[in-house]
Amino acid sequence: MHPVLARLGRIAAYLAAWVAVGLLLSFSLARQEVGMLDAAAFIVPTFVLYAFVCLSAWYVCRAVPVTTGGVTTLVAVSGAAALVSGLLWLGLAELWRLALRLVGADGAADAGAAEEPFLFAAAVILFLLVLSVHHVALANEAAREAERQRLEFQVATRDAELRALRAQLNPHFLYNSLNSISALTSANPDGARRMCVLLGDFLRNTLKVSALDRHALVDD
Repeated sequence: MHPVLARLGRIAAYLAAWVAVGLLLSFSLARQEVGMLDAAAFIVPTFVLYAFVCLSAWYVCRAVPVTTGGVTTLVAVSGAAALVSGLLWLGLAELWRLALRLVGADGAADAGAAEEPFLFAAAVILFLLVLSVHHVALANEAAREAERQRLEFQVATRDAELRALRAQLNPHFLYNSLNSISALTSANPDGARRMCVLLGDFLRNTLKVSALDRHALVDD
């Protein structure tokens, strides 16, 4: 599922951003002797619907990622996807223009028709912008996945070291060590004491390895 569609809060924020884009475009047209209300009545609804078309950028980015796709392929696919999305906006705009004429909002319908080339170009550019944002989001996701795998490897390595030490520290090991120390107590007391120190160091290091910190593999 698209990450924006995974939560209602994200959907609301996403649509709010597109409403703001629609209002900015309406204001831009209003400066060209087009009524602000007529411009907003045509632009805002069409670009809010177009917001869902732009969600397809996520799948385009996953199909042709920056890391594996060549520059030529990336540019060609991005340009084609932006052009197709712009044509879809034109279709939505035409349907909305017919709906406005049916309800008698001819001013809004005429405003959209007069500025259609400008709005088509804006739709294409906005899709490319959304495509870039999705590429950045996917790069961040890949970086988090690489970090998670690194932590998994680190924990697995520590677990392997601990298992190796525990395998060494078994009853046979202790039995043989104590027998050797016992044999040295009379023949070589200094060697027996040195062996006791070494055994104590080994046990201490084993406990230190057991107490190593763990790292969480899943973000909160």
